[in-house]
Amino acid sequence: MGVPIDPNTQMPVPNNVATTEVVTWVNFKFAEIEQQVLPFIEKSIGNIQKLFKDLSLCV
Repeated sequence: MGVPIDPNTQMPVPNNVATTEVVTWVNFKFAEIEQQVLPFIEKSIGNIQKLFKDLSLCV
């Protein structure tokens, strides 16, 4: 895009031609099962909700 790059950050120098955004991603895994924490919890909550729904139909 023709903008200069800052050699210290390897990011474009702030200007009115290009905008940049720095996003830091963090990921946690359960060491014992090698699974990411957030998807595991989301799936667990869904399974628990289904279990309670199924149980409520039995009563």
